Amino acid sequence: MNFSDMKISTRLIIGFGMMTMLIALMGFITVTKSSGVDERFQQVSKDLTPKVVSLYEIQKSLNVVARATRNMILVSEPAEVQKEAARITEARKDISDRMNKLEADIKSDAGKASLGKLLEARTGYVAQLSKFLELAAAGNHDAGKALLMGDMRTAQQAYFTALDSQIKLQDNLMAAAATEAAAAISHVKTVTTTAVLASLAVAVLMALWIIRSITAPLNQAVAISRAVASGDLSTQFEANSKSETGLLLATLKDMQSHLIQVVSTVRDGSDSVATASAEIAHADLD
Repeated sequence: MNFSDMKISTRLIIGFGMMTMLIALMGFITVTKSSGVDERFQQVSKDLTPKVVSLYEIQKSLNVVARATRNMILVSEPAEVQKEAARITEARKDISDRMNKLEADIKSDAGKASLGKLLEARTGYVAQLSKFLELAAAGNHDAGKALLMGDMRTAQQAYFTALDSQIKLQDNLMAAAATEAAAAISHVKTVTTTAVLASLAVAVLMALWIIRSITAPLNQAVAISRAVASGDLSTQFEANSKSETGLLLATLKDMQSHLIQVVSTVRDGSDSVATASAEIAHADLD
Protein backbone atom coordinates (compact mmCIF):
# COMPACT_ATOMS: atom_id res chain seq x y z
CA MET A 1 0.00 0.00 0.00
CA ASN A 2 1.28 3.45 -0.96
CA PHE A 3 1.90 5.56 2.13
CA SER A 4 0.71 8.68 0.32
CA ASP A 5 -2.70 7.02 -0.19
CA MET A 6 -3.21 6.40 3.53
CA LYS A 7 -5.94 8.32 5.26
CA ILE A 8 -4.93 10.72 8.00
CA SER A 9 -6.73 8.58 10.58
CA THR A 10 -4.74 5.53 9.41
CA ARG A 11 -1.47 7.42 9.74
CA LEU A 12 -2.38 8.57 13.23
CA ILE A 13 -3.38 5.03 14.20
CA ILE A 14 -0.02 3.72 12.93
CA GLY A 15 1.86 6.46 14.79
CA PHE A 16 0.10 5.97 18.11
CA GLY A 17 0.19 2.21 17.62
CA MET A 18 3.96 2.34 17.23
CA MET A 19 4.24 4.45 20.38
CA THR A 20 2.05 1.99 22.29
CA MET A 21 4.18 -0.94 21.10
CA LEU A 22 7.38 0.85 22.11
CA ILE A 23 6.01 1.66 25.56
CA ALA A 24 4.89 -1.95 25.99
CA LEU A 25 8.31 -3.17 24.82
CA MET A 26 10.08 -0.90 27.30
CA GLY A 27 7.83 -2.13 30.08
CA PHE A 28 8.45 -5.76 29.13
CA ILE A 29 12.23 -5.25 29.04
CA THR A 30 12.20 -3.45 32.38
CA VAL A 31 10.08 -6.10 34.08
CA THR A 32 12.09 -8.96 32.57
CA LYS A 33 15.46 -7.53 33.53
CA SER A 34 14.24 -6.38 36.95
CA SER A 35 13.18 -9.92 37.78
CA GLY A 36 16.84 -10.97 37.62
CA VAL A 37 17.78 -8.19 40.03
CA ASP A 38 14.95 -9.16 42.36
CA GLU A 39 16.06 -12.79 42.22
CA ARG A 40 19.58 -11.82 43.32
CA PHE A 41 18.30 -9.65 46.15
CA GLN A 42 15.96 -12.41 47.28
CA GLN A 43 18.89 -14.82 47.26
CA VAL A 44 20.96 -12.46 49.40
CA SER A 45 18.22 -11.41 51.83
CA LYS A 46 16.27 -14.65 52.23
CA ASP A 47 18.83 -17.37 51.58
CA LEU A 48 22.47 -16.40 52.05
CA THR A 49 22.11 -13.83 54.84
CA PRO A 50 20.08 -16.14 57.12
CA LYS A 51 22.69 -18.87 56.60
CA VAL A 52 25.53 -16.53 57.56
CA VAL A 53 23.59 -15.29 60.59
CA SER A 54 22.88 -18.88 61.63
CA LEU A 55 26.56 -19.82 61.31
CA TYR A 56 27.60 -16.88 63.46
CA GLU A 57 24.99 -17.90 66.03
CA ILE A 58 26.44 -21.41 66.01
CA GLN A 59 29.87 -19.89 66.59
CA LYS A 60 28.42 -17.84 69.44
CA SER A 61 26.83 -20.91 71.04
CA LEU A 62 30.05 -22.86 70.60
CA ASN A 63 31.90 -20.14 72.49
CA VAL A 64 29.27 -20.44 75.25
CA VAL A 65 30.04 -24.17 75.44
CA ALA A 66 33.78 -23.44 75.59
CA ARG A 67 33.37 -20.97 78.44
CA ALA A 68 31.00 -23.24 80.31
CA THR A 69 33.39 -26.23 80.12
CA ARG A 70 36.19 -24.05 81.41
CA ASN A 71 33.98 -22.82 84.27
CA MET A 72 33.05 -26.39 85.19
CA ILE A 73 36.74 -27.04 85.90
CA LEU A 74 37.17 -23.83 87.85
CA VAL A 75 34.10 -24.06 90.11
CA SER A 76 33.76 -26.58 92.93
CA GLU A 77 30.14 -26.21 94.00
CA PRO A 78 27.84 -28.88 92.47
CA ALA A 79 25.15 -26.25 91.92
CA GLU A 80 27.52 -24.15 89.87
CA VAL A 81 28.60 -27.19 87.88
CA GLN A 82 24.95 -27.98 87.12
CA LYS A 83 24.35 -24.39 86.11
CA GLU A 84 27.17 -24.51 83.59
CA ALA A 85 25.99 -27.90 82.36
CA ALA A 86 22.55 -26.39 81.74
CA ARG A 87 24.14 -23.62 79.69
CA ILE A 88 25.94 -26.24 77.63
CA THR A 89 22.72 -28.19 77.08
CA GLU A 90 20.89 -25.06 75.91
CA ALA A 91 23.75 -24.02 73.61
CA ARG A 92 24.01 -27.52 72.13
CA LYS A 93 20.28 -27.54 71.39
CA ASP A 94 20.58 -24.22 69.59
CA ILE A 95 23.52 -25.56 67.58
CA SER A 96 21.64 -28.76 66.68
CA ASP A 97 18.56 -26.84 65.51
CA ARG A 98 20.64 -24.52 63.36
CA MET A 99 22.73 -27.35 61.93
CA ASN A 100 19.58 -29.22 60.93
CA LYS A 101 18.27 -26.08 59.24
CA LEU A 102 21.55 -25.60 57.38
CA GLU A 103 21.54 -29.21 56.18
CA ALA A 104 18.10 -28.62 54.67
CA ASP A 105 18.89 -25.19 53.17
CA ILE A 106 22.39 -25.58 51.73
CA LYS A 107 22.04 -26.80 48.14
CA SER A 108 25.31 -25.97 46.38
CA ASP A 109 27.96 -28.65 45.96
CA ALA A 110 30.64 -26.50 47.57
CA GLY A 111 28.32 -25.69 50.46
CA LYS A 112 27.44 -29.34 51.03
CA ALA A 113 31.10 -30.37 50.94
CA SER A 114 32.05 -27.69 53.46
CA LEU A 115 29.06 -28.55 55.64
CA GLY A 116 30.09 -32.21 55.57
CA LYS A 117 33.50 -31.28 56.98
CA LEU A 118 31.81 -29.11 59.59
CA LEU A 119 29.51 -31.93 60.71
CA GLU A 120 32.46 -34.31 60.83
CA ALA A 121 34.41 -31.90 63.04
CA ARG A 122 31.34 -31.40 65.20
CA THR A 123 30.96 -35.14 65.69
CA GLY A 124 34.55 -35.41 66.90
CA TYR A 125 34.09 -32.48 69.28
CA VAL A 126 30.79 -33.78 70.65
CA ALA A 127 32.43 -37.11 71.45
CA GLN A 128 35.12 -35.36 73.49
CA LEU A 129 32.54 -33.07 75.08
CA SER A 130 30.45 -36.04 76.21
CA LYS A 131 33.52 -37.56 77.89
CA PHE A 132 34.25 -34.26 79.58
CA LEU A 133 30.71 -33.89 80.89
CA GLU A 134 30.87 -37.38 82.36
CA LEU A 135 34.14 -36.56 84.15
CA ALA A 136 32.78 -33.22 85.36
CA ALA A 137 29.60 -34.82 86.65
CA ALA A 138 31.68 -37.38 88.52
CA GLY A 139 33.78 -34.62 90.06
CA ASN A 140 36.96 -35.84 88.37
CA HIS A 141 38.39 -32.38 87.73
CA ASP A 142 41.95 -33.46 87.03
CA ALA A 143 41.00 -35.88 84.28
CA GLY A 144 38.47 -33.37 82.97
CA LYS A 145 41.10 -30.62 82.86
CA ALA A 146 43.55 -32.90 81.05
CA LEU A 147 40.90 -33.78 78.50
CA LEU A 148 39.88 -30.14 78.14
CA MET A 149 43.46 -29.05 77.44
CA GLY A 150 44.29 -32.07 75.29
CA ASP A 151 42.07 -34.00 72.88
CA MET A 152 39.03 -31.82 73.48
CA ARG A 153 40.96 -28.67 72.68
CA THR A 154 42.25 -30.20 69.44
CA ALA A 155 38.72 -31.26 68.46
CA GLN A 156 37.42 -27.81 69.38
CA GLN A 157 39.99 -26.08 67.19
CA ALA A 158 39.09 -28.36 64.27
CA TYR A 159 35.40 -27.53 64.88
CA PHE A 160 36.08 -23.78 64.87
CA THR A 161 38.25 -24.09 61.74
CA ALA A 162 35.52 -25.96 59.85
CA LEU A 163 32.95 -23.44 61.07
CA ASP A 164 35.10 -20.53 59.90
CA SER A 165 35.49 -22.17 56.49
CA GLN A 166 31.73 -22.53 56.13
CA ILE A 167 31.21 -18.90 57.18
CA LYS A 168 33.82 -17.73 54.68
CA LEU A 169 32.18 -19.76 51.91
CA GLN A 170 28.76 -18.30 52.61
CA ASP A 171 30.24 -14.80 52.83
CA ASN A 172 31.85 -15.30 49.42
CA LEU A 173 28.58 -16.56 47.95
CA MET A 174 26.77 -13.55 49.37
CA ALA A 175 29.40 -11.18 47.96
CA ALA A 176 29.14 -12.88 44.56
CA ALA A 177 25.35 -12.57 44.60
CA ALA A 178 25.64 -8.89 45.54
CA THR A 179 28.08 -8.36 42.66
CA GLU A 180 25.70 -10.11 40.26
CA ALA A 181 22.84 -7.94 41.52
CA ALA A 182 24.89 -4.79 40.92
CA ALA A 183 25.79 -6.02 37.42
CA ALA A 184 22.12 -6.81 36.74
CA ILE A 185 21.12 -3.31 37.85
CA SER A 186 23.75 -1.78 35.57
CA HIS A 187 22.49 -3.95 32.69
CA VAL A 188 18.91 -2.87 33.34
CA LYS A 189 19.99 0.78 33.24
CA THR A 190 21.85 0.26 29.97
CA VAL A 191 19.01 -1.64 28.30
CA THR A 192 16.38 0.81 29.56
CA THR A 193 18.39 3.82 28.41
CA THR A 194 18.94 2.25 24.98
CA ALA A 195 15.24 1.39 24.69
CA VAL A 196 14.23 4.93 25.69
CA LEU A 197 16.60 6.52 23.17
CA ALA A 198 15.46 4.15 20.41
CA SER A 199 11.82 4.86 21.28
CA LEU A 200 12.41 8.61 21.18
CA ALA A 201 14.14 8.31 17.80
CA VAL A 202 11.29 6.25 16.35
CA ALA A 203 8.71 8.61 17.88
CA VAL A 204 10.43 11.66 16.36
CA LEU A 205 10.68 10.01 12.93
CA MET A 206 7.05 8.91 13.05
CA ALA A 207 5.95 12.40 14.13
CA LEU A 208 7.95 14.06 11.33
CA TRP A 209 6.54 11.62 8.78
CA ILE A 210 2.94 12.18 9.88
CA ILE A 211 3.35 15.97 10.12
CA ARG A 212 5.03 16.20 6.75
CA SER A 213 2.56 13.88 5.03
CA ILE A 214 -0.34 16.00 6.29
CA THR A 215 0.96 19.56 6.25
CA ALA A 216 2.78 19.42 2.88
CA PRO A 217 -0.39 18.73 0.82
CA LEU A 218 -2.36 21.21 2.94
CA ASN A 219 0.24 23.93 2.35
CA GLN A 220 0.09 23.12 -1.36
CA ALA A 221 -3.69 23.36 -1.29
CA VAL A 222 -3.50 26.74 0.46
CA ALA A 223 -1.03 28.05 -2.16
CA ILE A 224 -3.24 26.84 -5.01
CA SER A 225 -6.34 28.41 -3.43
CA ARG A 226 -4.54 31.74 -3.06
CA ALA A 227 -3.39 31.60 -6.70
CA VAL A 228 -6.93 30.90 -7.89
CA ALA A 229 -8.28 33.68 -5.67
CA SER A 230 -5.84 36.12 -7.28
CA GLY A 231 -6.95 35.02 -10.76
CA ASP A 232 -3.97 32.78 -11.58
CA LEU A 233 -5.23 29.54 -13.10
CA SER A 234 -1.90 28.47 -14.54
CA THR A 235 -0.52 26.64 -11.48
CA GLN A 236 0.46 23.09 -12.37
CA PHE A 237 0.18 20.33 -9.72
CA GLU A 238 -0.52 16.62 -9.34
CA ALA A 239 -3.35 15.09 -7.30
CA ASN A 240 -2.85 11.33 -7.41
CA SER A 241 -3.11 10.50 -3.70
CA LYS A 242 -6.26 8.87 -2.34
CA SER A 243 -5.89 10.38 1.13
CA GLU A 244 -8.01 13.23 2.43
CA THR A 245 -5.42 15.79 1.40
CA GLY A 246 -5.08 14.09 -1.99
CA LEU A 247 -8.84 14.29 -2.48
CA LEU A 248 -8.68 17.97 -1.53
CA LEU A 249 -5.99 18.60 -4.18
CA ALA A 250 -8.02 16.61 -6.71
CA THR A 251 -11.05 18.76 -5.96
CA LEU A 252 -8.98 21.92 -6.38
CA LYS A 253 -7.65 20.58 -9.70
CA ASP A 254 -11.20 19.91 -10.88
CA MET A 255 -12.22 23.39 -9.74
CA GLN A 256 -9.26 24.89 -11.61
CA SER A 257 -10.15 22.95 -14.75
CA HIS A 258 -13.79 24.08 -14.60
CA LEU A 259 -12.74 27.67 -13.97
CA ILE A 260 -10.44 27.51 -17.00
CA GLN A 261 -13.34 26.21 -19.08
CA VAL A 262 -15.63 28.94 -17.76
CA VAL A 263 -13.04 31.61 -18.48
CA SER A 264 -12.47 30.18 -21.96
CA THR A 265 -16.21 30.14 -22.62
CA VAL A 266 -16.62 33.72 -21.40
CA ARG A 267 -13.62 34.79 -23.47
CA ASP A 268 -15.05 33.09 -26.58
CA GLY A 269 -18.42 34.75 -25.92
CA SER A 270 -16.74 38.11 -25.49
CA ASP A 271 -14.86 37.63 -28.75
CA SER A 272 -18.12 36.72 -30.54
CA VAL A 273 -19.85 39.78 -29.17
CA ALA A 274 -16.94 41.95 -30.17
CA THR A 275 -16.94 40.50 -33.71
CA ALA A 276 -20.71 40.94 -34.05
CA SER A 277 -20.48 44.52 -32.80
CA ALA A 278 -17.77 45.28 -35.33
CA GLU A 279 -19.82 43.81 -38.15
CA ILE A 280 -22.88 45.81 -37.10
CA ALA A 281 -20.83 48.98 -36.93
CA HIS A 282 -19.38 48.26 -40.35
CA ALA A 283 -22.88 47.65 -41.75
CA ASP A 284 -24.07 50.92 -40.29
CA LEU A 285 -21.24 52.75 -42.05
CA ASP A 286 -22.15 51.02 -45.31
